[in-house]
Amino acid sequence: MDHYHNWNMESNKKKHSRRNREWGFWIIVSLMACLNAGLGAYIVSSYIPKSVSSAAPGETKQPALSLQEPQSATITPGQLLLLRGEHFGANNTITFLLDSTTLIRDKNGQIISVRATNSGSFAVSIPVQGSDWTADQHYIQAVDNRTKQSAYLNIVVSPASTPETSSQNLALSINKLLFNAVIGQGNPNQQRIILTNTSGSQMQWTGTAIADHNLSWLVMDDNHTAGTLDINGTDSISIGVLIVSLKINPPAHPYTGQIVFTIDGQEQLVLPVELRIGDTQSEIVFSPNPGVAPLRAGNTCQPIPLTLINLSGSFINWTLVPYNPGTRQHIQFIANGQTVTQGMLAPSGAPGGTQVLSLKCNDVSAGNTYEFTMYAGNSSWLVTIVI
Repeated sequence: MDHYHNWNMESNKKKHSRRNREWGFWIIVSLMACLNAGLGAYIVSSYIPKSVSSAAPGETKQPALSLQEPQSATITPGQLLLLRGEHFGANNTITFLLDSTTLIRDKNGQIISVRATNSGSFAVSIPVQGSDWTADQHYIQAVDNRTKQSAYLNIVVSPASTPETSSQNLALSINKLLFNAVIGQGNPNQQRIILTNTSGSQMQWTGTAIADHNLSWLVMDDNHTAGTLDINGTDSISIGVLIVSLKINPPAHPYTGQIVFTIDGQEQLVLPVELRIGDTQSEIVFSPNPGVAPLRAGNTCQPIPLTLINLSGSFINWTLVPYNPGTRQHIQFIANGQTVTQGMLAPSGAPGGTQVLSLKCNDVSAGNTYEFTMYAGNSSWLVTIVI
């Protein structure tokens, strides 16, 4: 019995010793895992750029690229573009691609790259030179070499010759687009342009909407931006504007842009566009605005109805004053057989709350534009007549 008792005690000691060794092993493994995790966290926090690692979820701004000079995004060969980038990685190196395929080089043939500041911004000069900068629509891509994020800027390169507002090869149904909008009343109606091939041979055309000052309010509808025209063939496009985020501007300082038509990759035709935005205090609707009057024989125009509607609950006096005094001999507003330039509207819903004017034209030509200021109550805005 003593022998059995001694043997059993010895066996228990061995088991207890083995369990202690096993616990010690797992404690060491756990400590090493914690040590590795802490070291990894330190390395990550040390090497990730602060502009990325310190940003709160949902607050990181996307990289942006804008054109500082020239103000218009329509570029001619030989120009120097001044670009500004924002929201890139702090102190990261930025390179530039043309149309996502070609590295952009400076005048000495060296690849252009810049280093962003601590705030993630930069300024860089880009020369428009070489065979890659063809007369067409292009985009410049700025690539953050560390985060691999990119920003893009659309531009249009014109032929070496100056873009013209008229062409012997492509005729447009109108030579200038004018849009009038009121804050809070949505986008104005789209306007349709007819293109006619007058070149005597088949033609390829492309169109690009460019708003000055790197804005984005001007659009070509349905992405119809290119086509082929047979001899004397026609096509049509719709042009619209988006006034969201735009501010009210005085009639003398409209937003400006252009539709740039490239003809067979050689010639460019520019259609100027203006956008004027009024405030929401206007209590009279003048419709349509702009008023488009078809030209008739004898340099007159087809009479079109122009309607004034009082939206308020009180009487309102209105007056139409031409920007150019000489306009009066070309454009007249007729009511009850008499020329009128002013009147009074009864409150909305009452008799006399609506006034219909008829347009009369003398000695006008297709494409002529005439502008008036409408004064009503405490408000004023632009009224445009296009022939």
